[in-house]
Amino acid sequence: MNEISKQILLDVNVNTDKLKSEVLQVNAELDKLLDRQKELAASGQKNSKAYQDVAAQVRVAKDAIKENTAQIDSNIKALNLSKGSLQQNQAFLASLAQQYDRVSKAKGADSEEAKKLNVQIGTLNNTIADQEKKLSKSREVFDFHGKSIAALGSTFDKFTTQAGEEFAQVCV
Repeated sequence: MNEISKQILLDVNVNTDKLKSEVLQVNAELDKLLDRQKELAASGQKNSKAYQDVAAQVRVAKDAIKENTAQIDSNIKALNLSKGSLQQNQAFLASLAQQYDRVSKAKGADSEEAKKLNVQIGTLNNTIADQEKKLSKSREVFDFHGKSIAALGSTFDKFTTQAGEEFAQVCV
């Protein structure tokens, strides 16, 4: 695997782990805000400073959701670049295998050229296996993020629905 592809995968995995943590924090904060909003509404404090503060915090949470979603989109683009690199390596491996077949038939499997090709094929096989493993892990993490973002959106929708139209206006 070339160094650029390795760095892309490393960056995506590190960034994705960070996003996972941030999404969980935002979700927990939205749950707390929902509980606080219910308390304020139940006590008739819809126009109070505390209520306005909750609305401001909801706006911040909405912005965090948008930011995390944008970052996930960016990570998906990086993942697609890595996938392209994997496909290039697979094509190169097929080409090397064809070269090996031709050389081994023409010069024998014990020829120096065939041995060099065999080493290249082995190295490339290992690289491809590593790329596939990292891409698979990244896909699993992105699936988790997609579900987390959907849950955050649902929590926010529930939050604004329960708070009523006037609270939704304050949060915009």
